[in-house]
Amino acid sequence: MRRSDERGIALLLTLLVLALLVAMILEFDAEARREYRDAAAFRDNFKATVLARAAVQAARGTLQQDLAKDRKAGQFFDAPTDLWALPIKDYVIGDGLLTAQIEDERGKLNLNDLAAGGDPIAKKARVQRVKRLFELLQIKPDLVDAIVDWVDQDETPEPTGAESLYYETLRPPYRAANAPLQTLLELRLIKGMTPDILAKLSKLVTVYP
Repeated sequence: MRRSDERGIALLLTLLVLALLVAMILEFDAEARREYRDAAAFRDNFKATVLARAAVQAARGTLQQDLAKDRKAGQFFDAPTDLWALPIKDYVIGDGLLTAQIEDERGKLNLNDLAAGGDPIAKKARVQRVKRLFELLQIKPDLVDAIVDWVDQDETPEPTGAESLYYETLRPPYRAANAPLQTLLELRLIKGMTPDILAKLSKLVTVYP
């Protein structure tokens, strides 16, 4: 009877050790998988950074080449056939593909101009120009007031706009920037703006001087 009990205890101990070993192996496997995913993410981020820098350098080189060509010809103007206007598509760099496009931001409406001071008549004309664009894109022109309130320096809301008093009621609360937009993505923080509206505007407006 005692020998049978000892065998039973030995079997239980063996099963316990096996269970612990299996648990350790599974944990090591999970940790290895996490480390592999982290390493893969780091690799992909590094490749993306290298490609982004390469795109900037390629764009810079293209602009310098176009400028040299204009100087040689003695004519300085931009046209759709210029080197800088031609897209870079699927240029092989290592095991990555580079695609880039230079865009002339001067041909877009600058939303930060909505906060420009000076002549009230000129300011009103700028606002009306942006509202007209919104109408053409089938976007509510009243949303322009909210953009004006976001980029101007005061806390006085436009008729259909919004200042910090409105944004502080949201969850999570935040304040109006009352400063120039830094990127177009910042528009998503403004009252009434949606990803669809941003997609419609992205090719026609800018925040860069």
